[in-house]
Amino acid sequence: MRISFDWLKEFVKIEKTADDIAELLTLSGAEVESIEKKSSDYILDLDITPNRGDELSVLGIAREVAALTNTIINYQLPIIKESKSDLPLTVEVLDPTSCPRFACRIISGIDIKPSPQWIIERLESYGFRSINNIVDITNLVMIELGQPLHAFDYDKIAGHKMIIRRAKNGERVKTLDGLERVLSDNAIIIEDGKNLIDLAGIMGGELSEIGKNSKTIILEAAIFNPVLIRKISKEQILTTDASYRFERGIDPEGQILALNRATELILKFAGGEAGKVIDIKKLKFTPRVIEIDLNKTSSILGIEISAKEARKYLKSLGFDIIKESKQSLVISPPSWRNDISIWQDVAEEIIRIKGYNKLKAEPLLKNKPKQIVSTFKQKEILKDRLTDLGLSEIFSYDFLSSRDLEILKRTDESLFEIENPVAPENRYLRDSLLSSLLKAIAKNPTFSEIKIFEIGEVFDLKNGERTYLGIGLAGDKIEKITELIDKINQMTLSDLKWQTKILDEEERRRYKIKKKFAAIAEAELTQFLNDQPMKGNYEIITNIKYRQISKFPSVARDFAFMVESGIDAKKLAEDIKKISPLVVRAELFDEFESLKFGKNKKSLAYHLEFQSSDRTLTKQEGDELSKKIVKLVKDKFKGTLRDK
Repeated sequence: MRISFDWLKEFVKIEKTADDIAELLTLSGAEVESIEKKSSDYILDLDITPNRGDELSVLGIAREVAALTNTIINYQLPIIKESKSDLPLTVEVLDPTSCPRFACRIISGIDIKPSPQWIIERLESYGFRSINNIVDITNLVMIELGQPLHAFDYDKIAGHKMIIRRAKNGERVKTLDGLERVLSDNAIIIEDGKNLIDLAGIMGGELSEIGKNSKTIILEAAIFNPVLIRKISKEQILTTDASYRFERGIDPEGQILALNRATELILKFAGGEAGKVIDIKKLKFTPRVIEIDLNKTSSILGIEISAKEARKYLKSLGFDIIKESKQSLVISPPSWRNDISIWQDVAEEIIRIKGYNKLKAEPLLKNKPKQIVSTFKQKEILKDRLTDLGLSEIFSYDFLSSRDLEILKRTDESLFEIENPVAPENRYLRDSLLSSLLKAIAKNPTFSEIKIFEIGEVFDLKNGERTYLGIGLAGDKIEKITELIDKINQMTLSDLKWQTKILDEEERRRYKIKKKFAAIAEAELTQFLNDQPMKGNYEIITNIKYRQISKFPSVARDFAFMVESGIDAKKLAEDIKKISPLVVRAELFDEFESLKFGKNKKSLAYHLEFQSSDRTLTKQEGDELSKKIVKLVKDKFKGTLRDK
């Protein structure tokens, strides 16, 4: 948003330069992206965050500057001399949630003409072009105070009636850009006795447009539902400065101020007489009350904040202090701050105005590396063994839905129910892995054979949280899940207690499993992980070394060697990597034994990668490394490079 620095100085006393103010605003969250010199003025281009709709005005930025510079707002409230008008006008608001407040007044006897030069310059500094004095004044006040306004030609409104309601699907309105728009029921519209005359909160209608012959107007300031404004704006692919402000939330107490300010300017530059304000409040604004624990505030900010200090900063931002003690405050945010709802929001306001640069930079404490708990080691070893048996590990969510219970043909009596689930699918905590396994099988119909396992937590009201192992098999041929369970039991010193289920045709159909065979089983691991060691030989690698990832490209080569059948492929790869620190990868991708190679011969194929941490390797360096590797295999392993 572009704001004139001279305009800003009319609202608040500023003794600092435009650069200084830009820095203060940026450090407090209202980033100034650029400063443009224009004659004797400066134009600040600000990037306003979506939660700060109150900053989309000169007044809003002036409030920030006043708080940051410990000064006060210097804004004179407009004084309007109202006249008794006998012009009829009926206003009805049919849907309070769409339009919580609608204020308007009739101004008669106006003269449509060009705006004064200073108004034109102010609008141009923002990016608007001048149209006429009435339209220019509504735009000027919107920029100045943040409240969108609209002026209707009174004589073009049939029956002198304005009805504010939700549109019906398929209704049409012709807007000021000349387009006829087909509306959905997300739109808020204003209709007179015959036609739709306004796409409320976004763009006025052509039928009630102010023209050069207009003599009497209805000046309107309202609040429109931000969610509906955003929806219809997206549907119509139409974003205006008015809709942009309504979407982000405007001051629910700012309508009369804006109406009076615009009236003041219209009477001065267009003449006429102002009627009384019609103010329809369908939903009353109730200020929020928030209690602030200063100990918590200090803790979250990492800096001591006293009640006196917090009071000072919050008062400067327009907060009301309802109650105060040494360690707490009860406050109420101003009406224009709809983004403040919890004490953490208030803590952010305090540190914004105090200055983020006042926070101390403290180094993080070095912690000793935590010892790996035995259950973690047990799980990892078990996972490796299960993988050796041909099973693939899955990870699934710990939740069940009501639909899951229907499919499982069971009730929720033993389940933990989530009080505020983020989605209906997350209503309950699971008490078994079986549903997760069945879902995974159903979602992978393209695989001819499915062998999966999961080690995860289950929960129920009786036993609390426990660790389970679940396995699932599915395919077009029948496999004995009991044989797989026996192999798993042989890897432990204690037999796990398994629950096994082979699904019949009706159950496979219910779970949408498109396989001729499916079986699942699960067993509790809690006791086993805590007490029992794994059976057999295994190694836990702890001396892992890390190297910095190089920013230089690598050289990739593939080699296939003919060697004796007894050669260890892993040992050969390790020796290749010892050739040079530049060999960062030696990965076996094929091991093949065949009589066509000769008796007791096999082929070993490797992906090799050469890379330096401080330069890009040349082709010559890659060739030299390749020669050394071929020579190593020949001299140490009696191997040769395969021709094809």
